Amino acid sequence: MTAESLPAAQAAEHAASTGAAGTAAAATELHAPSKATAAEAAGAAAAGAGTDAVQHAAGGAPATQAPAATAATGGSLYGAVRSFMVSPPAPPKKPAAPRVLPSRPSIFDVDRMEQAQDPLLGVFIISQVAVVLFIATSCHGHYLRTGTLFDPDVFSLFFDGLLALAFWDARLVFSAAPALLVQQFVAGGFVPLATAWPLQASWEAVWLAVWVGTIRTSSLAWPHRLVLALHMVVLLMKQHSYFAVNNEWLQSAGAGAAASSDAARQATSSEKPEAEKATPAREDVTKSLTIGNFMFWLAVPSLVYETSFRQMPHFRLIHFIYYLVWTLISAFGLYVTVDHLAYPAVRDFAVNGYINTFMLLVPAMAMYVVLIFLTISEFGLNTLAELTRFDDREFYGDWWNAIGYESFSRKWFTPVHRFLHAHVFAASRQQLGLSRPAAMVLAFTVSAFLHELVMFAVLPNLHIDLFRTQILQVTYIWMDFKMPPARASYGITSFWGGYFLGPPFWAIAYSRAFFETPAPQ
Repeated sequence: MTAESLPAAQAAEHAASTGAAGTAAAATELHAPSKATAAEAAGAAAAGAGTDAVQHAAGGAPATQAPAATAATGGSLYGAVRSFMVSPPAPPKKPAAPRVLPSRPSIFDVDRMEQAQDPLLGVFIISQVAVVLFIATSCHGHYLRTGTLFDPDVFSLFFDGLLALAFWDARLVFSAAPALLVQQFVAGGFVPLATAWPLQASWEAVWLAVWVGTIRTSSLAWPHRLVLALHMVVLLMKQHSYFAVNNEWLQSAGAGAAASSDAARQATSSEKPEAEKATPAREDVTKSLTIGNFMFWLAVPSLVYETSFRQMPHFRLIHFIYYLVWTLISAFGLYVTVDHLAYPAVRDFAVNGYINTFMLLVPAMAMYVVLIFLTISEFGLNTLAELTRFDDREFYGDWWNAIGYESFSRKWFTPVHRFLHAHVFAASRQQLGLSRPAAMVLAFTVSAFLHELVMFAVLPNLHIDLFRTQILQVTYIWMDFKMPPARASYGITSFWGGYFLGPPFWAIAYSRAFFETPAPQ
C-alpha cells in the first residue's frame, strides 16, 4: 500500500510514521546516541516528513526541505556527541606580568640579564658558585691542616664585640643630625647665606676631628674600627653634599626671586614672568629640610643629595632577601680570605721575608678585590636600594675594562666618583677657575687623602704609603686618553698587571705594625 492510494490525512500520517522510524533507526545505527537524543531526532524528522506529505497531498509542490532538515539534524547530533566525547580546549594562559626593573639597573642585575638575554648572566652565576665553593674548600683545607675551621685569634678579632660596633655606629649616625639644624638656620635666614659656608665647613672639620680621635682611642678591634672609619667618611661626604646642594638651591631661589620681582614690574598685566615660572621659591627649598627627609638621605645609597629621589613603585621582598643573603655570603668570603690566606702570610713575615710574603699575598689580594666589589657594590648597595626603594642602581661600571686609573676610578665605585665630580672637580673649576687637568689631579688628591684618613683612624701610627701609591697611580691617567681603542687590550693588561701589585704592598706596609717585634739584643 502506498501513500498515493490513501486519503490525504491517512497519507500524511503514514509518511510521518515511516519517516520518523527510518530516521531514528539510521541515527541509532550510525551515531549510537543516548535515548533522549534519538527521540529528539525522530521527532524532528517526523515533523519534517509530515509537512512534506501534507503539501504533496494538497497538490502543492513536492517538498525539498527534508534533506536540509536531515543534514541539520545530523550536524547538530554530531556536534553534541563530539562535545560529549572530546573535552573542550583549555583557555589560553595569561602571560606572566613583566618584572619591574629599576630605571637604571646594575650591570649584573639578574632580572635585567634574563630579559635582555645577556651573555654575562652565566659568567655572573659562575662567580657566585665559585665564591661558595671557595669558602667551602678553604674551610675544609684549613680543618685538615689545623683541626679548626678558622684561626681563633682572627675569629675573635672579627666576631667578638659586634654589639659594641653596632652601638658605636648608631652613635655615629645620630651625631650627624646637627647638620640638619645648621642647614635649617641657613634656610630660615638666621644665618646669612654669605657666611653659611664658613659655618658649615667648621662643623664638618670639628665633627671629623672628634670622630677620628674617638675611633683611634676606642677599644674596638681594628676590623671594627675600619668599618666605623669607612662609615665616618661616607657620612662626612653626605653632610657636605647636603650643605652644598641646599645652599646652591637657596642661592638660585634668591636670585630667582629678585629676577622675578624685576620682571613682574616690567611685564604687562597679560604676561606671566618667565623667571617666576622657572625659579623655585625659597619655601619650596625649605620643605625638604625635615628629619624624615634627612634620615632617608642618610640611608639611601647615594653621595650626591637631591630633594627627592626616584623610587621603585613597591618594596620587593624577594629581591631584598636575595641581596641581603648574598651580602652576608660575600662578606663571609672576605673573612675567609683574611683568615686563611692573608693573615698567615703577614703573620709569618719575619720568617718568610718580604719577597715570599709579597708572592703569597698576590692571590689573596686579587680575591679580596673581587669580593670587595661583590660585597659592597653589587650586593650591599642593592640591599640598601631595595630597603629604601631607591631606583638608580648604577653603582659601578665595567671596571674590568679599565685601561687607566681615570676610567677605573670612574667605574669602580660610581657613588664616590659622582661626589668627587660634583663637589671637587666641577666645584673647583667653577669657583677656583682650575683647568681640567688641575681639577682632575685635585679630585685624585682628595680621594687619596680620604683613603689615608681611614687608615690613620684605624692604625696606631701614621703611614702615608697608601696616599703615595695612589698619587703615583695618577700617572695611569694618560693611558685613558692616549691608548687607541683598537689597542685597548694592551691598556687593560698593563693596568691590571700593575694594579694587582699594589694591594700586597699595602697589606705588608700597614700590617707590620701589628706583628713586628723588637730585634733581640
